[in-house]
Amino acid sequence: MPYCPVCFSDTMSLSPHGVIHLTINGKSKQSRQFLYNTTKETKEEIAQNLEAKIEEFMVWFSSFQNKEPIRNYQLFSADYRCENGCKTNKINRHSIIGELIAGDKVEEIIKRIAKKYNIDVKLDVTE
Repeated sequence: MPYCPVCFSDTMSLSPHGVIHLTINGKSKQSRQFLYNTTKETKEEIAQNLEAKIEEFMVWFSSFQNKEPIRNYQLFSADYRCENGCKTNKINRHSIIGELIAGDKVEEIIKRIAKKYNIDVKLDVTE
């Protein structure tokens, strides 16, 4: 659980609905974000939505002439709130890995789709 930037307690929790942002190798498409709603979607449905965004990214990335291997990725959201009621701003973004989807699952999706588009994957750090 991330720490609140206002009260410095570990009281931040992911809102039941919001926006998830995806970056791979620090790159992102304009359509890098997607909505989630844990009150209407299962974690499996959220993973399917993520998989669609990763595939969209890979199609775009595969068109590059000088493709570097995929080394890292980020999945983050600004839709966290402090359980103490602190007012936080949308500048603070936290990883959703481990909360909405396991890092192993994300890596499996990335590797499978990258292989489909002949993109090398050499993940060193996941955030």
